[in-house]
Amino acid sequence: MTKHAVPASGRGWSVGKMLGFSFASVLLIVAVLSLSSFNGVSTLLSTSEELIVANETDAAMAQLEVDHLLWAQNLSFVFTDSAVNEVTVQKDPTLCNLGKWLVSEERERLEAGHPNTSGMIARMVPWHERLHQSAVEIDHHCKAGEANSEEAKAIFSKKSIPALRNLQGLLQDIREDVAKHSVTDEKLVAEAGEQRALIVVFVSVCVVASVCIAFLVTSKVKKMLVSTSRSIAQASEAVASAAQQVEKGSRSVAESSSEQASTLEETAAAMEEVSSQTSSNLEKAQKTGAYTTDTIGAIDETNQSLAELKEKITGLFDSSKEIQKVVQTIDEIAFQTNLLALNASVEAARAGEAGAGFSVVADEVRALAQRAASSAKETGEMIDESVVKIGESNEFVQRCSESFDHVLQTSTSVRSLVDQVVVASEEQSQGIGQINVSLVQMDKVVQSNASGAEESASAAVEMARLAGELEMQVHRLQRFAGESAQARTPKVELSAAAPVAFDDYPVRGRAASPTLASLN
Repeated sequence: MTKHAVPASGRGWSVGKMLGFSFASVLLIVAVLSLSSFNGVSTLLSTSEELIVANETDAAMAQLEVDHLLWAQNLSFVFTDSAVNEVTVQKDPTLCNLGKWLVSEERERLEAGHPNTSGMIARMVPWHERLHQSAVEIDHHCKAGEANSEEAKAIFSKKSIPALRNLQGLLQDIREDVAKHSVTDEKLVAEAGEQRALIVVFVSVCVVASVCIAFLVTSKVKKMLVSTSRSIAQASEAVASAAQQVEKGSRSVAESSSEQASTLEETAAAMEEVSSQTSSNLEKAQKTGAYTTDTIGAIDETNQSLAELKEKITGLFDSSKEIQKVVQTIDEIAFQTNLLALNASVEAARAGEAGAGFSVVADEVRALAQRAASSAKETGEMIDESVVKIGESNEFVQRCSESFDHVLQTSTSVRSLVDQVVVASEEQSQGIGQINVSLVQMDKVVQSNASGAEESASAAVEMARLAGELEMQVHRLQRFAGESAQARTPKVELSAAAPVAFDDYPVRGRAASPTLASLN
């Protein structure tokens, strides 16, 4: 099977790295665009706030100027309107709008944003107080009935009007200074245009960069997918070819195993005949071997053994008598133990709960005593039976002695027959052993071949299935990569004329055949 080289496109960045790079690039572009937009909007907001503050300050100064002009006009009514005989304007400099503004936070913010106005405001305070003080002096003349006196008019013309003009001049200076150091509407519009142009440029650059990155990454991924799909298609073809070769090899092995199984059947039939003859010879050897084993191995020691047996039987009879005495003693001890356990149970019952545990122990001791008595009784009965059997054994030994004399006479005639049968059986046994070893080896080889053929066939089927699945995945990958799947991977088709069914061959179960089983 040929090995397919890894495509060159797979040696660079992986798909995951390229996608990660593209996403990171897009995020970086979005971040840069967002940062530039935020910076531009922040600049516009700062400029707008500065312009709003300047406009509010200008409007406030203009309103204060208008208020005091109206204040002076109302004060002049004392001299121009005969119906007015008192001063109705605010005479306290701290209660008018300007007086309230001088002690407000708006003044502090103005001085903080425009330090040049601090001196102007400081110079404005005495003029403001002088203006309101002139109203107080004019009010004294009105209350004295001297509203149109020359002195009252002089106060208005020499104190009120100059103070008002100086106050107007300082308010105008403050407005001019604020306007001079603040952003104008034209500048705000210009900055907004610059920020819009900058954002348009940034957006254009980001869009072009994103399109380029997307095109490069898509092209690279597509090339990798196409190359990979082609490599997989080639591998699928190789797998299909290998599956067909494996299937052919499995079929060849199966046919060979069938032929070997037939030969093994013929050999097994021949071995059945040999086995029958061997069984007949072995029967003769077993019958004669019983005679020779009894005679050759035991005749020389029979007489001495019988004498020793008689002595041992006599000693066994005496020992049985002694054992009977011991059993009687055990029976008596068990009886006394039973009585003691019974007394202990009675005493434990009298003791109540304190003797409950001892009562259980006493019951167990009593049960053990009863079991010991029962065992002693059974042992005595067995010993009695043994004594009877010992007597019978003594008689049997006597009869055996007579039988051995007869065996000694027949062993001589049987020995020659045994020697002939043993020699023939040994020769046949050696031949059968060699044949048996060969058959066992042949059977193992046949089984191994059959097992290998079965595994190979299963592997071929599995490889065929995997080749089909691999073909489907290749087509999906090709469709995903945008490549037309014209070169289709050929499907694996195993031969259906003679399927590899190993259960049909006689090789299966050969080790369990009666012929080989009898030989083993």
